[in-house]
Amino acid sequence: MRNNKGNLICKFRHSLGTFSNSVHFGGLSNICHCIFVLLAAAAIIFTVAETGMALNSNDSQENAGPIIDATNVFLNTEWIYFTANELPMFYLDLDLEFDPDNNQGESLTIHLNDESEIAEDGLIYTSRAWVDEYGRMNIAWLGEKYLAVGDDVTKLSKYLVDFKPNENLTLELGDVWDMGEGYTLKFQDIDVNGEQAWFVFKKDGNPVEDIIASPEGVAGSLGGWGYYNDTLTGEYDVTIVMIHVDTIFEDKIIIDDAQVISLDVTELNQDKYYGLEFTNTANTLQLEEQDGTTSIDRGKRVEIIPDFLSIKVGDTQSDEPVRFYVFSEITPQELYKQHGPIINSTAEAPGSIILDANDLPMFYKDLDAIYFNPENNKGESLTINLISVDTIADNGIIYTSRAWNDANGRMNIAWLGEKYLAVGDDVSKLSKYLVDFQSDDNITLKQGDVWDIEEGLTLVVQDIDVNGEQVWMVLEQDGSPIEDIIASPEGVAGSLGGWGYYNDTLAGESDVVIARIHVDKVFEGMFESIVIIDNAEIISLNVTELNMDEYFGMDFDTTADMIRLTEGDGSTNISLGKTVEIIPDFLNIKVSDTLLDRFYVYREDAPDTIPPVITNIANNTPTTDSVTLTWYTDEDSDSRVKYGNISGNYTMQEFNTTMVTAHSITVTGLNLDTTYYFVVNSTDASGNAGQSSEYSFMTAAAADTIPPVI
Repeated sequence: MRNNKGNLICKFRHSLGTFSNSVHFGGLSNICHCIFVLLAAAAIIFTVAETGMALNSNDSQENAGPIIDATNVFLNTEWIYFTANELPMFYLDLDLEFDPDNNQGESLTIHLNDESEIAEDGLIYTSRAWVDEYGRMNIAWLGEKYLAVGDDVTKLSKYLVDFKPNENLTLELGDVWDMGEGYTLKFQDIDVNGEQAWFVFKKDGNPVEDIIASPEGVAGSLGGWGYYNDTLTGEYDVTIVMIHVDTIFEDKIIIDDAQVISLDVTELNQDKYYGLEFTNTANTLQLEEQDGTTSIDRGKRVEIIPDFLSIKVGDTQSDEPVRFYVFSEITPQELYKQHGPIINSTAEAPGSIILDANDLPMFYKDLDAIYFNPENNKGESLTINLISVDTIADNGIIYTSRAWNDANGRMNIAWLGEKYLAVGDDVSKLSKYLVDFQSDDNITLKQGDVWDIEEGLTLVVQDIDVNGEQVWMVLEQDGSPIEDIIASPEGVAGSLGGWGYYNDTLAGESDVVIARIHVDKVFEGMFESIVIIDNAEIISLNVTELNMDEYFGMDFDTTADMIRLTEGDGSTNISLGKTVEIIPDFLNIKVSDTLLDRFYVYREDAPDTIPPVITNIANNTPTTDSVTLTWYTDEDSDSRVKYGNISGNYTMQEFNTTMVTAHSITVTGLNLDTTYYFVVNSTDASGNAGQSSEYSFMTAAAADTIPPVI
């Protein structure tokens, strides 16, 4: 969006010339109508400029199970069965005798009537309980572990604290351990002999129970444990807190095991949840769809359990198989939830394990492109060559990504879980897809709207011609125009099938399609004009060129359609409790702390500690009582302006919580003819805040209304 009204007016006037060949006037009334519409559109542009309206993309990501070929399944079995080894949103526990393949934990059963329809009673979510090492019955519910209070699976208390075998916590005297949901444990005191620790368990700051614990071996010690038991939902003597004290020092203690459950119990006592029929047995919970068949037509999304389980169907052609997967949406801060199946190394060693995008949810998946098929060696894979239960061979960890061509003939390749264009069909030149519409995606933009993409790129809907047949868009980088893109809906004379393009040279490759926008409809109204975009691809102008012999400490090589990383620094130990980093912030191996032959591959992102970088701070020409301040950031973040009329003393502020890279805040209620000092601040989703240095502006003086004295 341009910086001030004057620039917008110039742009608008220029657009009359741009579209003059397509405008036909049929008389004075039409001329008046066109002028009225143009003036109304100009007013809309002014309004948008002053409010700083911007549209940005959704930051959520899909945590998805394997791609299912429904056509093939229906022809063969009609039934599909998923456990926690296939669906990463289900609860998984490496350290217990918890085995999804032995009917423990959550599962989802789907029964197909045909390739595009699920049968009545054909969606069944089931969770089966298991007993832990302390003899307590546990059960998973919607991906979380709960205690079945009194061994009743309809009374669920969530685990607030659930230590793994290698976890420990050191508390100094007076420390308060925040356990979440308002629960805290205060380390109150140590006895004079240094043998007992006194804790106070609190809820919302109010004491609930005193807990005394001594290390194992101390006379009277309960094996190192301290307990808080109470009645919970009618069940007597429920252990709510159990704390194991390993060591007591003069003014600190080490806790090496703990379990704490919530006092707020979820009681499942209804006939239906989420529109699904609910039943239970002594050790099972079940939800079943009984309201008729469920369509899974191409391009459709079906919600099974809100915010937990959905089905997404690919937009394949009618002569291609119907493909779908089950997924949940997660935020970038929840990527740690992405993990693969439990691997039993006793059963696999010696031998090779190959995990592809159907096994590892952090790998890229493409439902719509029939050319993308993990089972046919497309996309990413991880090979692990075991020489024994606890040892991976030298050169035995191999990350591979194989390219595929999309429906437009462009070569794509996945790299560390994201889809890239292989620029010029060269897999060592990668441009990330910033926008890549799926089958059911669309966006409606008003004239003057700014579509905030990524990396400082924005698309401005600059103008719509008076016949409502063409839309003029401007692709900008950090507020500077890069290219004008003109598009017309399919069927309009001269339309390129509804597409508008921006091609340019990129990384030495000529005529690369950087942006392609498909316009479905254009509406030119009396007061507002809109465009509906139903398909778009925009790639980054920043190309990653892979030209080194080594990445992440692994040997790197390519072929015409493949990228490969190989661990070549000797064998890798995966002994009890071990965590092995394969690719930083992307692929890791975690071995059970209690069972030597169990491990899985998971994702653990490093915490984001880098604040947004703020650039291009500007202000529109202030009025007597307002000003619009704009700036850009290198990542999605909120918008805040702190200001005051004394340098360094910012007594007022305005903010907008929408996460964008193109920021605009309008400050009103200012005094005329006054200097104001301000800083802008943006905070990203991880809580990192960036703040500018101080700037200033002066509001306009009152208009001179006194005529000259003659």
